[in-house]
This record gives sequence, structure tokens and C-alpha cells, in this order.
Amino acid sequence: MKKRMLLPINLQYFAEPNEEPTEQNVNEQPEETPEGESPTKKQKVPYDRFKEKIDEVNDLKRQLKEFEEAKQAEETKDLADKQQWKELYDKSQEQLAEIKQSAFNAKKEAMLAKAGYTDEQIAKYGKYLEGETDEELRASLAELKADIAPKQGGVDPILNGNSRQESTILEPETKAKSYYQQLKASGRLRK
Repeated sequence: MKKRMLLPINLQYFAEPNEEPTEQNVNEQPEETPEGESPTKKQKVPYDRFKEKIDEVNDLKRQLKEFEEAKQAEETKDLADKQQWKELYDKSQEQLAEIKQSAFNAKKEAMLAKAGYTDEQIAKYGKYLEGETDEELRASLAELKADIAPKQGGVDPILNGNSRQESTILEPETKAKSYYQQLKASGRLRK
């Protein structure tokens, strides 16, 4: 029998580097993961960083709004200086029309929401409400409700009692009487 000679190599040099256990690592308990999944570190954004980004976005929005208002005021001043009143009047009329249109759309959405339509349905069917006055809008809404009913919100109709059928279960006394009458009529019972 031959003896095999092993090479005196320290394999520890080739091993992957591990973290040395510290008090913090020792005290932490590994999270349990469902079978078949490998444990991964959850990437969380610290709240301070999140808040900083939100504040930055809000600040940029505020600056943009201020810039647009300043630009509009400058254009108004330039037009007034040049005495181009007609263009100034046309711009103000366009702004007024936009405001009226947005108020009208908000009114239609409110009517649909009050009628029981969901936000998704409001976005989808809002364009079918036609009319300029409240009466015309109400009539259009009535037609829309007749054609497309609002979603009920997931309520079971049986709980309301509207679609519940009458029970066909008979009381034992009534059942016995009807059975007795059938037997008597068929002639199986005398008396």
C-alpha cells in the first residue's frame, strides 16, 4: 500500500474574506426567509435622505412657479408699456376660459362622484356628460346612469336582502299535513 503525500499548503489563504464577528453582528439575528429564496439585504432609504429629496423637489416646484409668475408679470408689463392692450386682453381671455373649463370639469367630476362612480369610472365616462347648465348636466347624468350603472363598491347583494329568494323550507307540521292529504287523496289511507 502506498501512502499518499499531501502538500503542506495552508488553504486559509485562498478562502474568501469573512467579516470578523463583532458585538453588533453577534447580537443580530438573521431574518427568516421563505424556502427557495436567498437572503438578501433590504435596501432602505434613510428617512433623512428621503425628506431631503422631497424638500428639494418641493423647493424646485416653488421656484418654477415663482419663475412662471414673474415671467407672466414681465410679459404683462411689457405689453402694457408697448400699449398692446389687445394682446393683453386676448391673453386674459384665454386664462379665463381655462379657469372656466377646469371649474366645469371639476363640477362634472363632483356630480359623477356623488352619483356613486369610482375615480376610474369618472376618468373614463366624464366625457359623456354634456351640457352647459345644471339641468342639462343632470339630464345627461341620468342617461349615463341608465346606460352605465355605477360600481357598487363590492357589497354583497344578499346582505341587503334585495335579491334573497323566499325560503321553500316548510315547517314539520305543514309538511306532515300536506303528506297526510296526499296519502288520503291517493286512497292509501282510509278515514
